[in-house]
Amino acid sequence: MNEKEVVNRNSKMSAHQMIQVIESFEAVGARRDFFSLVEDDWEAVRTLVRMGNVLLRRNLFADEEVPSDYIYPEGYCVKPILEQIEMLADVLKLQPTESLVYVKNLPRLPDGAEGWFAIASWHAVAENYSTAVVKLFEIMDRLRNLEMTPGSWTNEKYFRQLPETQRAMAEICKQQSGDIIIIPAQFGLRHRGRSSCRAQTSFAVNEFGLGAFVSGCMLLTHPEREQTLEQLHVLCAGDKYTRLCDEKFDHVPIIGYGDEKNQAYYSARAENNSSDMLGAVTGFIS
Repeated sequence: MNEKEVVNRNSKMSAHQMIQVIESFEAVGARRDFFSLVEDDWEAVRTLVRMGNVLLRRNLFADEEVPSDYIYPEGYCVKPILEQIEMLADVLKLQPTESLVYVKNLPRLPDGAEGWFAIASWHAVAENYSTAVVKLFEIMDRLRNLEMTPGSWTNEKYFRQLPETQRAMAEICKQQSGDIIIIPAQFGLRHRGRSSCRAQTSFAVNEFGLGAFVSGCMLLTHPEREQTLEQLHVLCAGDKYTRLCDEKFDHVPIIGYGDEKNQAYYSARAENNSSDMLGAVTGFIS
């Protein structure tokens, strides 16, 4: 079996793309006999294909990235995981039992993650994802005066999770159950200055975008993450929405801070629009 046949198993890549993948691996020192090592290991083949896709995408949307010196605000740091679980359980009236068991034996923190974050399962909050987002941000509004940009885009016809994010969360939930889930994540610094499109082409093999619900949970337990205009704000790269319900889902939610009203706000921007003040929030499969 040659290297093209190996990569082609369980892959939808074209022959041209497969050649590009092979050449990309060779460019970083992989010998052709490397492919013979994985020809009977289909999990290795799937990983190889994912890595190849990352290599193919890494130069896409390069013009949607701008230099950024913005950082997290002073006073922000990742809270101890038990404190996060307690806060979520109390505010959202959730059952923490399974999460308290899980954190007793956490795996190694993946490269790129800033820490472990407790998030609610949206299924424990509402009957569908978009309603869960609205309920969460209504709670945050009561707690810290969060302004939500009005509009029907929070309706499920206008607003949805990315399939990649859904698959990643499903993979994480195979190892966990209950109302509260523990994930490794970073709060935006890793992808500052990148549009949502550009950030997604820069993800590691085990990395995925986090949407408004998860980002909101992280903000609920870390309110000091948004406290001033001149700081790095939150790009929710795991969701998309459409303004016109025309199947063109080309906007992403953002969470920022306005000095005029001295409050955080929840809005959206075009997925191809970069800003030095925004960074995509991401999770990792450990």
